[in-house]
Amino acid sequence: MENLDKKYQTIDVIHRAFEDLDEIATVAQVTVHRGADLEDNVNFAWRVTQNIEGSWSRDKYMPSGELNDDYNPWVKTIKPLKVDEDGKEWGHRSSSIGDVYVLDTGEAYVVNGRKNRLELVNLDEILKLDGRSVIKHLFN
Repeated sequence: MENLDKKYQTIDVIHRAFEDLDEIATVAQVTVHRGADLEDNVNFAWRVTQNIEGSWSRDKYMPSGELNDDYNPWVKTIKPLKVDEDGKEWGHRSSSIGDVYVLDTGEAYVVNGRKNRLELVNLDEILKLDGRSVIKHLFN
């Protein structure tokens, strides 16, 4: 039987684009095919962490009992959902330009907003308080 670790890899999605430093966290882990193109895999991770017809960060069914059209079995929600003071649970936001995609090899990428392509980044630098200044050239 083929070893699944050799067939698949994971991409951690870190919401960084709009968060304050204390909010930066891995929100999802997306399973992709190891042999696929890097850009295709990151594009898949971006696409399946979008809220279009439901909430990517919720299970198969919404709290109302309706089918969640944004549920994807290839996505594992890592960060717990926020519950407000009224007890309402909120799903995570959609991924955006400026968020970080970390392969299971440790390589980290962001999408260059100007060129619409992936840029390899230093994960330690990008997660620092001044990390946005490290990548601001990608968005101007």
